[in-house]
Amino acid sequence: MKLSRRQIIASSSALALGAPFARPALGQRAWPGGQPIQIIVAYPPGGGTDLAARGMIPYFERLIPGARFLVTNRPGATGEIGHAALAASAPDGYTIGLIVTPSLQSVRIERQPRYRLEDFTFLGGTTEDPGAFFVRADSPIRNLSDLAERARARPETVSVATSGVGSDDHLLLLDFEAKARARLTHVPFAGGAPTITALIAGHVDVTSMNVAEGMPGTREGKFRCLGQASEQRAAMAADIPTFRELGFDSIGGTTRGFAMPAAAPQQVVDTLVRAIEAAMRDPQWKADAERMSLPLRYWTPDAYTRMVMEQDQELRRRWQERPWGGT
Repeated sequence: MKLSRRQIIASSSALALGAPFARPALGQRAWPGGQPIQIIVAYPPGGGTDLAARGMIPYFERLIPGARFLVTNRPGATGEIGHAALAASAPDGYTIGLIVTPSLQSVRIERQPRYRLEDFTFLGGTTEDPGAFFVRADSPIRNLSDLAERARARPETVSVATSGVGSDDHLLLLDFEAKARARLTHVPFAGGAPTITALIAGHVDVTSMNVAEGMPGTREGKFRCLGQASEQRAAMAADIPTFRELGFDSIGGTTRGFAMPAAAPQQVVDTLVRAIEAAMRDPQWKADAERMSLPLRYWTPDAYTRMVMEQDQELRRRWQERPWGGT
């Protein structure tokens, strides 16, 4: 009965879209064919990327008849391990990934990873999450100006955790240092979730992380947000000023989106693209995402591909100004 309900819901959703989901050609094995579809997440469980992937699974399974999805976390090296695993996976439709920029590009600017941007088929963007600085609620650091003054007075004594070298968190830290004319101590971790643990335990003074990752702890009274590095205040953090409002012209953050190996069958690609678009339009997913503090933004495959390539060029310009490798 459960399978029948799922198929009925998926068929209704496909008809509502006005376009059928993929069916196998005569003589081909049906996809997904009962085999689970793996979603590679290049960061540990509990972070914003992991939550975004897991949150969309029920919608994908309703929209694609017979599909089952599971998340595989492959953290490390600022996303390089997971992104490389996705690029190297078989292009058979049974492996997709929730990729993260700018770390996808920054890693390959800094070093030679086991992937190229051309190794991916970009299926669509799903979230745009501003960067921010968070401190513990009892921290003596009151605001960004206080942080800058302390770092100038005692260089490299204020520690800042990030999700890794070349991550959006790290790039925001470097930009803030330049704008504040100060030096802080960078403490890289393998993903966002460990930086939260380090902040709670008092092992670091500040955590540079995305707004979505820090707001739950802020609402619970564990953290204070010193500022968000967005052009305008995010809806989920409307009471928190931007870096620009506080006198520091720094913009930073991350985008997340789905991708597959470049040689994946077009029929499978089309099915997944339609499922992502339908899920992103679903009012229930929008409500779920709001509860999870996930700032949704949809890019079509073409728009997402352009954004990734343009961001790659901008990061190369920034690398020439100040390389981030090992800092």
